[in-house]
Amino acid sequence: QYSAVNSKTAYGFGPGGVKKHDSKSATNFAEKAIRDARARGREVTHVRFDRGTDFTADNTVQQLETRLQVTVEFAPSKWHEGVGDTECNHDILTRMAEHFCHRAGLGPQYFLAARVYAQYILNMRALSNQDISRFEKELGFPPDFKKMLMPYIFGCKVLVLRDAPLRGVYGNEAAGRTFTGKLLGIEDKAYIVEKDDTNIIEQVSVPSYINFIYLKLRTF
Repeated sequence: QYSAVNSKTAYGFGPGGVKKHDSKSATNFAEKAIRDARARGREVTHVRFDRGTDFTADNTVQQLETRLQVTVEFAPSKWHEGVGDTECNHDILTRMAEHFCHRAGLGPQYFLAARVYAQYILNMRALSNQDISRFEKELGFPPDFKKMLMPYIFGCKVLVLRDAPLRGVYGNEAAGRTFTGKLLGIEDKAYIVEKDDTNIIEQVSVPSYINFIYLKLRTF
């Protein structure tokens, strides 16, 4: 999983799930992180990578520097402190994901999804010596969960109203107006839910249709 951190705000981008690590995947992830930061009004002039071959490839450096007008730097070989912000962020995400899966009683197949969700949660939290969240430092305003999706417990059981064409009439349990599933994350403006009956993962884009059973067990 690729991830990036704004060194000025500690705001994390990603981690992104990729099928393989290669220069194309690295370029696409870095470009998305840079464009997202710029869309938020952040000035991005330098990016620093470790010396993984997917980042050091000539076409990765050339595309980023040419298309995005940034200077690409590399940390010294075998010196993790050279990308210390990202390394620390990775470690926190791993610990959070392990806890998420343990608390939900879920196996290792859910670990990567838990790390992605952990970044969303972590961005809503402040650094230990500060009183505003990473989110607020990055965007300039605090998170407002009247407008954003509330980050509930990873792996909790949820009840989702099916799309209108798939619902039966009221009182007909066999028709199935709803389905139950596990909450696996938030992506853009949708919850990510794994259906209990089919294990299919769906995006639920209308949060008012989701009834969270463990409303009082908030993540923070």
